[in-house]
Amino acid sequence: MENNKFEGIFLQHDGDLNSTGFKLQHHYTKAAKVEELLSAGECSELGETAQDSTFYENNIGNFSFNSMWALMQSIHKVDYIYIFDDGE
Repeated sequence: MENNKFEGIFLQHDGDLNSTGFKLQHHYTKAAKVEELLSAGECSELGETAQDSTFYENNIGNFSFNSMWALMQSIHKVDYIYIFDDGE
């Protein structure tokens, strides 16, 4: 999150805490790794690194919002949202 800007990608499979939550908490702890993941766009399956992840060929990329309120207003049928903020 830069200057209260929220960026993200869509993840299709296994977004729960035991799968995606665990991988994010243990393998995506540095801003550079998170930025690499975000730059790849829509993700089908998250791996321990961006290189191990599966991305869609025809993806729409990532999304960006200027506030948490705008992000929350735009999402539908989402089970989990993970936020990376200064290494947390």
